[in-house]
Amino acid sequence: MGASPPLKEFNVKRFRSMADIFTGALLLSLTPLALSGCGGSSIPYGAARVIHASSQAPNVDVTFGHAILAEGLPFGNAVGYVPVAAGTGMPLNIYAAGQDGIPVLTANSDLAANAVVSVFALGQVSNLTPVVYAEDGIVDAAAPSSGSVKLRVVHGSYVAGPVDVYVTAPGTTLSASSVPTLSNFTFRAITKYLTIPAGAYEVQVTAHGSLTPAITVPSVTLTSGQLYTAIAVDPTTTNPAPGIVLINDPPVPTGTIAGP
Repeated sequence: MGASPPLKEFNVKRFRSMADIFTGALLLSLTPLALSGCGGSSIPYGAARVIHASSQAPNVDVTFGHAILAEGLPFGNAVGYVPVAAGTGMPLNIYAAGQDGIPVLTANSDLAANAVVSVFALGQVSNLTPVVYAEDGIVDAAAPSSGSVKLRVVHGSYVAGPVDVYVTAPGTTLSASSVPTLSNFTFRAITKYLTIPAGAYEVQVTAHGSLTPAITVPSVTLTSGQLYTAIAVDPTTTNPAPGIVLINDPPVPTGTIAGP
């Protein structure tokens, strides 16, 4: 399975490098998983996708149970939902692409019938962390109303520590009266989707309790009707400060999930 076109990388305050992530091409919307009302295999299935947000890790192959979630997936990219046979304690393996003999990381996770999960690869190679996040097929599957978007935030930067996140109008200068959108946001934390008006925003991320931005996204335009995940990521080999990757998410599958 191929990856969607790579994102440009988001940057921090020295946003000449990473600002092209938000201002550049977003990951294209991915085709939703086909669903089946009945029939087909008697084996129950769920669905899973993977998002590669481990900044210094190479391209990766990812398997979950007996299913291949991704092959050769680059940093800053995601794939669509893949049917996975339901089970308990199933191995989740992350490999350097093309080196599937010994996984870089192995974890175990359950997957219930018709459950839908997103697997986030976070941190750096030395502290690579998979987070298996259960999507809400009722709430998350609903498209935002006209004029609105759905946005969630993931703290995937191991080195950043707890942060405050400000989502404001472009050109906003933080002051003592500024109220963070997210306060004391910690590594591995994931918000629910927030419904906000479509339009242009500035995103500033500070160390918790500080008003000095460590990451600044001067202007990002969120398009009506879309779902987005913004991920704070660790520095890369070419960008020595934390940054942000923005993913344009596919709708969450609902109903009975068919096998491959």
